[in-house]
Amino acid sequence: MTGTRRPTEREQAGQKLSEPWDALCVWDPADAAALDAGRPRYRVAVDNGWGRVTAVALRADGGHLYVGHSAAPVCRIEALDLTPDGPRRAWVRALDGPAEAVVDLAASPDGRWLAVVANGVGSGHNVHARRATDGAELDGVTAFPGRDSPCAGAIAPTGRALVAASQSGVVTVWPIEVE
Repeated sequence: MTGTRRPTEREQAGQKLSEPWDALCVWDPADAAALDAGRPRYRVAVDNGWGRVTAVALRADGGHLYVGHSAAPVCRIEALDLTPDGPRRAWVRALDGPAEAVVDLAASPDGRWLAVVANGVGSGHNVHARRATDGAELDGVTAFPGRDSPCAGAIAPTGRALVAASQSGVVTVWPIEVE
């Protein structure tokens, strides 16, 4: 996956500035001709007023793209179905409580749930397990321990545990049961 952005007026005048991306590109590594020609399989517009894209995850089967948008105090997770006709929004879910940024997303191996790591969510609830079909929060994940901020998350290969690491090096594992 890569991102693209439109050049700003200053960049067109020769000045370099950092601006948010306006699209995510999903590439098919098996399509050498498209790679050589610079044609992504999907180009997903992300300039939707929801803030910058700070995390992405692709389901293992390549059929869904999950995007974390960060614009304090509300952060959102967006799910896109990657259909042969192009990407189609499946759902959008705001995180509960105030948030500064979605810092990591991961999709379970079976595609049934997502790990969501966010900084600054109220009451310490900054590591979430969400159902992939609609973004609803699952039971089983508690607040991240202490006042430390999480910086990364992953899902065990079995799909039965969410692992999160903090900036101080603390790693926490939560068992997850998805029916």
